[in-house]
Amino acid sequence: MQYRLLDLLCCPSCKGDVTVEDFQTSQRQPLGSMTGKRCQDRCAYVEAGLSKEPDCLACSKVEIREGLVSCNKCGKKYPIIDGVPRFLPDDLQQEVVDRYPEFFVKYEAKMSPHLSKAQQDRVGKLKAQTMSSFGYEWNEFAEYDAQNFLELIYPVEPKYFSSKLGLDCGCGAGRHTQQAVAYGAEMVAMDLSWAVDASYKKNLPTAQAMVVQCDVFNLPFKPKRFDFIYSLGVLHHTTNPPKSFDSLVPLLKPGGGIMVWIYSSTRKFVLFALKVARMVTLRLPNIMIKWASFAAACIDYGLFVWPYKRLHQVAGLGRVLEAIAPPRVKGYAKYDFHVSYTDWFDRLSYPCVNYYNGDQVREWYERNGLTDLKISPTGPFAWRGFGIKPMVK
Repeated sequence: MQYRLLDLLCCPSCKGDVTVEDFQTSQRQPLGSMTGKRCQDRCAYVEAGLSKEPDCLACSKVEIREGLVSCNKCGKKYPIIDGVPRFLPDDLQQEVVDRYPEFFVKYEAKMSPHLSKAQQDRVGKLKAQTMSSFGYEWNEFAEYDAQNFLELIYPVEPKYFSSKLGLDCGCGAGRHTQQAVAYGAEMVAMDLSWAVDASYKKNLPTAQAMVVQCDVFNLPFKPKRFDFIYSLGVLHHTTNPPKSFDSLVPLLKPGGGIMVWIYSSTRKFVLFALKVARMVTLRLPNIMIKWASFAAACIDYGLFVWPYKRLHQVAGLGRVLEAIAPPRVKGYAKYDFHVSYTDWFDRLSYPCVNYYNGDQVREWYERNGLTDLKISPTGPFAWRGFGIKPMVK
């Protein structure tokens, strides 16, 4: 975690200001260069006594590996573990103790006053559970690398990101965050699951990316802070997708854009078949879902996608195949087997999924007063949306 985050964060419970106590810091690769100041309201680097004047380049060298974020208003405490602040709601705090018991053992004197009796009893038991299938997925499949970012956020172009501050809602293993940074953005990547650990490792080489673990329904960010927000393939996995979209809009600055990519409800038979399959797979441990996904990908990619890729190179067959092949075969032909494998794990493991049509996605934007709407399909699989928060008159 960088001190820079303190300018953006607030308590997810009461929205009060927060402070940080660092237990362990390290040096990291700093920003290459910059103009102006990164922070808007406060300089936590100065507050920590590390400098008398704001020094953004020097600040970007410091990484808080372990520490504690405290709310000045309600007093709630949130640990920083492996460089990631963990702003999980009360009902999920026990998961943090279970997954990172060494942290709580190491800092028992500092952390015990903030834990319930049940939590204290379980500290030291070296067992870890995945919070969700996505935590397992994006650590197990962290190298998933489908280069489809610009397709998912159409009509946004690379130049849009330059010198802007963005929020990646549901960052997974962090590949989209990487791409936005490559286009010149400074990014905050957030996810509810343990995928933040994979995202942190992937994005640690750049000081332009920061990672936060939090819940979209209890966001720890101050309003009107981000120039853009995107959530790609995520909101439809929440318990209430329209509400989760609504929770993001207040974080946008006036004039800021918000982009989503949402599963389409058009393929009724396919969606029903997947629902039936999940009735079985969701009862299985993740390792068995992984092997089932591998088998499904072998059949899918081996019998359909790979032959299409090979035959498409044969003179005279390319145009014919282009005309008759299903959209999903043509889509996966752009990628390797690993992408198909990961997507099959995704299909068979998500516990919560919702599907929408274009009019419903448009209504999300209109209800929040967003303008310049661009709602379009990505084949029969999903809808993508873009809208801008009006400037204050």
